[in-house]
Parts: sequence; structure tokens; C-alpha cells
Amino acid sequence: MEESIHQASTGAPDEFARRLGISTRTLYNYLHFLRDRGAPILYSRARETYYYEFPGKMMIKFEPE
Repeated sequence: MEESIHQASTGAPDEFARRLGISTRTLYNYLHFLRDRGAPILYSRARETYYYEFPGKMMIKFEPE
């Protein structure tokens, strides 16, 4: 998912969800989750793709207590 958004090559939401093997509703839930955590994910109707508003990368990190 992250790589497709990074490359701005997701396709329309229905197509992106199908490629990921999830429902469109689940895709929207994931995107909402990521945006709530600061991911600057936008969607271009003209290009039919999700993309990052500015360069960066997603990092998921676990730190033991």
C-alpha cells in the first residue's frame, strides 16, 4: 500500500482495494487511520491515484518498555 501511494500509482479506490485484496470500505478505513496519524495522503481525481502531499515515508516502530 505504502509503495503504491509513494509512487502515485494506486489507481481509483475500487481498483486499489481490489489489488490489495480488501474491500473499498476497508481501504477507506486504512486511509483514515493513516491520515489520523499524520500521513499527508491526498487523492487526485484527474490522475486517479492517491499520493503523498510532500516527500516522506511511513515508519511503524515498536519500542519495548
